[in-house]
Amino acid sequence: RLGHTAALVSPSRMAVFGGERNAHLFGDLQVFDFSTSEWTVVSPSEPSGHARPRARYDHVAFVHAGEMYVHGGLAAGGEILGDLWAFDFGKNEWREVAPGGPALLGRRFGHTVAERDGTFYVFGGYSDAGPTSDFYSLQVANGTAAPVVQKLDSGAVEPRFAHSSFAEGDSVHVVGGNDDDNNQKGGLWSYNVLSGQWSSTQIQDSVVCEASAFPATGGIVVSGGSCGEALVPGELGTPLLHLPKM
Repeated sequence: RLGHTAALVSPSRMAVFGGERNAHLFGDLQVFDFSTSEWTVVSPSEPSGHARPRARYDHVAFVHAGEMYVHGGLAAGGEILGDLWAFDFGKNEWREVAPGGPALLGRRFGHTVAERDGTFYVFGGYSDAGPTSDFYSLQVANGTAAPVVQKLDSGAVEPRFAHSSFAEGDSVHVVGGNDDDNNQKGGLWSYNVLSGQWSSTQIQDSVVCEASAFPATGGIVVSGGSCGEALVPGELGTPLLHLPKM
């Protein structure tokens, strides 16, 4: 499958939700246990007819306090979603966050989420109006209360989707992506959460879409993804892109 999400539930467990393969959309939740190298298909214990998130791909997911949150994505027929769901691993059940109310983060797919000190930062994506540079901070409340969402300044960052983002230190970084004309974005944009300011760094060979990016010693590692029609190296036995920090 592609377009799914993978999030750490604990140091030894990873939860995978959704995705797409050959026009078939997945709405299943599976957990991989690193200590046993085994997959488990999670069967929620809600009663029959209880609402669950629709099958989707190109959504985002993150874990907080024993719950995995899922937002947005593409549903069958290309419908752009804006709902927010939480799966409680303790109760083994789904719940919709703020059902029937306004979409907390809007309808979008191909966006990203990065976590720093318990705050989740959501950037970009493709909305009903096309690619966006919307930037939000989200703090999850205790219990079933709706998260607190604040829209932040996105500076001069161009609208994009299918990019990568991650947090490191006091900054949230955005790498790559696509615009509405299928032009790939290069360079690195960094948002300092203390100053509220963006800065940009142009880095050679950094044009990439739908990749994974994460910090490493001396720079940033970008794995897999695509650039136009060509795949970026990242499979086993091939080098990863290592972008030095400037």
